[in-house]
Amino acid sequence: MKKWILFPVFILLINCKGEEAETYFTPEKALVYFKSIENICNHDNGRLWGKNLYGPIMFVDRPSRRIIANQPDNEGLLKAKDGIYTGYYPKELIVSNTPAVFGGTLFALIPLPPE
Repeated sequence: MKKWILFPVFILLINCKGEEAETYFTPEKALVYFKSIENICNHDNGRLWGKNLYGPIMFVDRPSRRIIANQPDNEGLLKAKDGIYTGYYPKELIVSNTPAVFGGTLFALIPLPPE
């Protein structure tokens, strides 16, 4: 009888997954994107729109609400590490492809696509 109880418990434990520490979009990958965006904006240097468009940008992972940004916010909510700034987007705010004020700074908010 004990074997029949242990078997389902064993199967259940095998199927349990741990929490993922990182998403597919790593800070290193974000840094490459930030540098590419900056190079494109600096190459244009405002010819198209009359102003250089490079400014504060944040990528937000919807499930974890993790932020990876290229610049700090005015209130110090984002923490600097290796040339990028990370933090968490508040749950009460909507993650959408629009400009967003976070920590007193206007960011271009870019939601990350699902994996």
